[in-house]
Amino acid sequence: MRSGARALLTLAAIGVFATMAGPSDAQQMQGCEDHAQIRKRLEIKYREALAAIATNQYGWLIELYVSADGKSWTLVGTRPNGPTCVFGVGTDWQMVAPITGNPM
Repeated sequence: MRSGARALLTLAAIGVFATMAGPSDAQQMQGCEDHAQIRKRLEIKYREALAAIATNQYGWLIELYVSADGKSWTLVGTRPNGPTCVFGVGTDWQMVAPITGNPM
């Protein structure tokens, strides 16, 4: 995984824990269902588009969806041959410059 994508997903994971304290409108959507249904709902209801994609150590497809204005974001994971689940949602997403060089 490229360092920029790793940094983006690390920030997303931090955001998951940061948003647990306060509810938002998008948090009402948490749960698992078909990938296409979740993606369609994120596009229509929350105006969120795919911003980052990766796989984790368990083979899950991890996706970050963010609204164009950054006011909302959703982190989802899809199990191999399984449902897609919402891991976290939040507000005020900010894109940062990718890490340059080899951080290892």
